[in-house]
Amino acid sequence: MNRLATALAPWWLALPLICPAAFPTSAFAQDEEKKADEPEAKPEEPAPNPDDPEALKAKVAELQKRVGELELQVAILELEKLGASVAVEGPDDGPKTTRVTLPKLWSGDAAALEKLKALPEVNVVYIDNPEFNDEAAAKLKELKSISSLTIMSPALTGAALEHLKELPGLDMLFLTGTAVGDEGLASLKDLPELKELSLSKTKVTDAGLATLAELPQLKTLYLIGTEVSDEAVAKLQEAKPEARIVR
Repeated sequence: MNRLATALAPWWLALPLICPAAFPTSAFAQDEEKKADEPEAKPEEPAPNPDDPEALKAKVAELQKRVGELELQVAILELEKLGASVAVEGPDDGPKTTRVTLPKLWSGDAAALEKLKALPEVNVVYIDNPEFNDEAAAKLKELKSISSLTIMSPALTGAALEHLKELPGLDMLFLTGTAVGDEGLASLKDLPELKELSLSKTKVTDAGLATLAELPQLKTLYLIGTEVSDEAVAKLQEAKPEARIVR
């Protein structure tokens, strides 16, 4: 009788055994599989004890650090969208420095430079953009940590030096290819750390060189492509015998 019942059983009952793929997993089983694949949710951090002021201070400091990190990431993304290159260097738990490059593709205006203030210790700024002018240079004076500054732009004039003199730690200033002339060079005397200066391909003349003799720390001066005379260079060299003058 059992053999007869087996023989008469509906043939389709054997299909799942023959071809399991023909019968999809139930919705319940699929949900269970998804849950198994999902990462476990992290437990929420317990709130600090309101009666423990030190714990509250530590929590506030941690939150402020997170906010600062997010603000930094936003500032970098916004600057990079405008064509800038930003490199933040330093240990995770230590002081950081920042290098900023504004190439020819930079499309930001003077107002966009306000975003630089969100970066930690901006110490190197390299600008190779023909639209960078005196108004934009005025924004740099707020970045007191700049030690190395290069600006290559025909739109920059000697008036910009009135702003750049407010960078007390500036020890290298390259103004190659700018419209800087003799006017404004007197402002450089207010840069006590300035050691390396490039005025190559600028409008500086013999009169301007006399002003440069008053730079206390000047060690290297580039005057390639200028109209200064041999006599003026010799006079400057005599006044600054320790300086290297490259023409």
